[in-house]
Amino acid sequence: MLALLRDRAPASVRVLEAAALLTEVKDGLLTVICPPDLAGEDGFEQWLADRLAAYALRIEIELAPPDLPALHSRIAELDCRLLVVAAAAAEDDAVRLRELSERTACDLLFVQ
Repeated sequence: MLALLRDRAPASVRVLEAAALLTEVKDGLLTVICPPDLAGEDGFEQWLADRLAAYALRIEIELAPPDLPALHSRIAELDCRLLVVAAAAAEDDAVRLRELSERTACDLLFVQ
């Protein structure tokens, strides 16, 4: 399972919760990809751990590559079956997300 986070906004919390629920059922490994500035914020790892404490899963944090093609390549390498993103991201990048889904053969879950 793969979750893309942009920030710590309420939509990102909902993305994490949806991904965590599905991860528990699937294989127990949730990969969180986020921008380096978000991952580098004070308290980010604790914030993430607090949101996911109620779930039985393992977490991997990966820094988003600097450009979109590299991000798409990394997602394909991870062989994710489901990519969970905030609906706002879908509105911003609908065409790119559709292309990503087709190229990586993963399903997309949009969380409002």
